[in-house]
Amino acid sequence: MNTRTQGYIAKALLAVCMALPCWGQQSTQRADEVKVRVAAIPSAIVIYRDVTGPYDQHPEVFTEMMKYVGENYRAAGACFGIYPTDPDSVRPSDLHWQVGVRVVPGSPLGYGNRVPVEQIPAASDRQLEATMQKMKQPAAPYKLMILEETNAAHVESTVASAGRDGLAMFPWMAKNGYVQVAPTRMEFQSHEGSPTEMKVTIIVPVKERASGLRLSK
Repeated sequence: MNTRTQGYIAKALLAVCMALPCWGQQSTQRADEVKVRVAAIPSAIVIYRDVTGPYDQHPEVFTEMMKYVGENYRAAGACFGIYPTDPDSVRPSDLHWQVGVRVVPGSPLGYGNRVPVEQIPAASDRQLEATMQKMKQPAAPYKLMILEETNAAHVESTVASAGRDGLAMFPWMAKNGYVQVAPTRMEFQSHEGSPTEMKVTIIVPVKERASGLRLSK
């Protein structure tokens, strides 16, 4: 993942954050158009770091992380961000977010290189804990943790559409009887071609409402 790609990632996140207030009136219509799949995400060992402050730090933060991971760990699957705070609810300086990537045992692959997530063998949380204990402990600010298995709503999108598609997931959840149970994630699936067409996956951990409450379709 080169510096140009890091700039694309920053543009993607800024586009999402800036688009959310603009698409409120169209979100219900978009909910009928967006294609959502609900699927389980297996547990995995991830290396991550906490970040405080505005999203324009993404190029620097991702570049530093992938350089460190490329030299010290075997990355697997897409880079991701975790965003627990709505950027419209706090000042940019008060935003708290995380960036990370899955890692597996094995030799480092170098800057920006990774194995496909499909090649990660299935493992229980106990097995992952044992594996993580054998791995080298990262230097600050990086940490290792197990990102627990979760059921999640997935939307395949692009930079150009991510703001609309992300906002549309909320009326989709209301219509289909789901509630969000953990912070929204975004995985960056493609680093080729036009910045606005770069592929991203919006991931919202969900569960079915115990009450069965939902909006009428």
